[in-house]
Amino acid sequence: MKSIILFLALISSNISFAQSGWVPTNPQPTGNILTDGVMVNPNTIYAVGKHGGPFVKTTNGGVSWTAKDILPIKDSTRYNAISLCASDENNICILYSYEFIFVENIRYFVMRSTNAGQTWDSVFIAERPREDLGRMRFVNQTTGYCFSYEYHGYGVFKTTNGGANWQEYKVNSTNDTLQSLFFVNANTGWMGGYGNNNYYRTTNGGTSWATYITSNFDFFYKPFFINENTGWYCGGSYLAKTTNGGINFLNTGTIPGVVDDFGFADENTGWCISSSNIYSTSNSGVSWQMSYSRDSTNSNISSIRFLNSTTGVAAGWFGGIFKTTNKGLNWSELSRTQNKHAYISDVQFINQLTGWAAMYPDLMKTTDGGNNWNKIYTDSIYRLKFYNENIGMAMGVNSFSSTTNGGQSWAITNYEGYFFTSAFLYSPNTWYVIGVNAGDYRGVIVKTTNAGVTWNTLAQPPGNTFLVSAFFVTENTGYFSTGSSIFKTTNGGTNWFATGDGNTQSIYFYNETTGWAMDREDIYKTTNSGLTFQRQFTKGFYSYYSMKFVNAQTGWCVGFGLNSGVILKTTNGGTNWSDNLSFYTGPLYAISFINDNTGWIVGSGETIIKTTTGGTIGVQQISTTVPDKFYLEQNYPNPFNPNTVISFQLSVAGFVKLKVFDLLGREVGNLLNENLSSGKYKYDFNATLLPSGIYFYKLETENFSETRKMVLVK
Repeated sequence: MKSIILFLALISSNISFAQSGWVPTNPQPTGNILTDGVMVNPNTIYAVGKHGGPFVKTTNGGVSWTAKDILPIKDSTRYNAISLCASDENNICILYSYEFIFVENIRYFVMRSTNAGQTWDSVFIAERPREDLGRMRFVNQTTGYCFSYEYHGYGVFKTTNGGANWQEYKVNSTNDTLQSLFFVNANTGWMGGYGNNNYYRTTNGGTSWATYITSNFDFFYKPFFINENTGWYCGGSYLAKTTNGGINFLNTGTIPGVVDDFGFADENTGWCISSSNIYSTSNSGVSWQMSYSRDSTNSNISSIRFLNSTTGVAAGWFGGIFKTTNKGLNWSELSRTQNKHAYISDVQFINQLTGWAAMYPDLMKTTDGGNNWNKIYTDSIYRLKFYNENIGMAMGVNSFSSTTNGGQSWAITNYEGYFFTSAFLYSPNTWYVIGVNAGDYRGVIVKTTNAGVTWNTLAQPPGNTFLVSAFFVTENTGYFSTGSSIFKTTNGGTNWFATGDGNTQSIYFYNETTGWAMDREDIYKTTNSGLTFQRQFTKGFYSYYSMKFVNAQTGWCVGFGLNSGVILKTTNGGTNWSDNLSFYTGPLYAISFINDNTGWIVGSGETIIKTTTGGTIGVQQISTTVPDKFYLEQNYPNPFNPNTVISFQLSVAGFVKLKVFDLLGREVGNLLNENLSSGKYKYDFNATLLPSGIYFYKLETENFSETRKMVLVK
């Protein structure tokens, strides 16, 4: 029921970009799976993606990008952008699907902007079975179509007013094997058939359709035309061409593999996507050559759109946007990653500028806060740990390495057959490293007290089968988490005793008495030096990989859940946890914070995201003194342009919402949506993307609600 209410609220709203406390630094401008992109002119490119991903935009040919969220933060992973159209820089339409959990039907709607993406209106189209509507295309500024890859007895949706309204047209109510639609202008279009030697043509904008029969081919399920006479049908891996509007077709050749999508820029120049590779033809499809090859670290290609016969863009996974200026023969990257790694498994920063990341098989270093990375070492690196700028370790398969001069040289310690999973550097000289045997999955713990000059193998915890994480609170007192238990030592690893149960993935202590542990689904806490661990938090469908606390109250936990990366944050020592990520990522594996506000998180698709606000969207606690009542202050300055401060106070800790509405009551800003402790707060609100006017901001808790007016003057 909550999902339905949320969707109904969405389709009636005018929505501005949501604000986020986390910013992607790699890949840029987004790490989302992009499903479609369009080049409006040589300088302006738009792209969109899955899982409620941002609207990506450049106005200087890809030199710089912006990525703005246009959908509500809540349940964003169930929103998928299917198709993008832009008749000019201002008029943009995006076809979205919204999936209900445990319900087969999907709601389809169009997000529409008439001011280059500054604000958006949502227009409901239909509710259909899964994977019904698959594409949207406009033939001019006013006329467009939404249609299906696989026809389920429904029709084609058409707009004649730029997407503001849509009407359904039936194609053939007795045939359920129609596939994919293509219009070359406002009147003339084709739809393919599957396995019945039929295809269909309209010359009156979809009002009626004529059936054509061919005895040569029976898989006409992807049409593409460059004018009313010249076009192609793709079926599986073969291609057929017509020069008389579809009256006759001739087989022109075979396309490599099974084609996901194809198209032509002119009568001779074309492209196709097969197995996420790009192929091009210069002889009308008679022969093909590979022009972009996907490998394990590159982006899968989702779509290709040409501006003219020479220039086009492709969109793909991990925020991949590619451009060609020679008819698709070659492609250059306009976005994506600085390097070519499938994922980042670990990260650590020691100050605002200096940090390291394990990008298998390389160890990368940054000295500018993560904007640029350079390889400093390679040896199957999965994990890392640094004590300061000079002393650190890199761990991988069959060995681990240490440096005492910032990575200029490395000492390698070989342990054939072992995979090293964690290290803890307690002091400049005392280090612990743990790993697991790849054959029998038994763990190993090694220790040095002379900065890696010599290493000693320690006794194993009793019954141990798999060591995962380590944390020491003193030089001799520490904890090791295994595949089934938590063990503690008070004599530097000579002896061990069990302190907790569970498939623990990570363990972290703030001081000698207070610590946390997590397994795949649960978070636990101890306040008695690990004697007992009590479950604090659990959430179905979530898997956790790493945690970090900066003080006894504030911490983060990262992982994966519900088709997207997960960041959970607590500000009350783990009593409550709230989602701290408002956009899609792949699985997130590691986290590093240098203070309450500044941190980095890494994960799959070479994802690196950064926050300078502790992940919180613009809110700062300015006093921990408990006030005697709830209160929402008047924003200052008011009127404002474009920044203003919204202050409020909470007499009781709890879940807090802070939202902005326009004069019509439409939500234009979701500023705050999380648990906060009691105290006084301020929110720095930036209204750059909003037009001048009167707005209302509302503070809401479980037992309090108040609204005030503010005026934006530009």
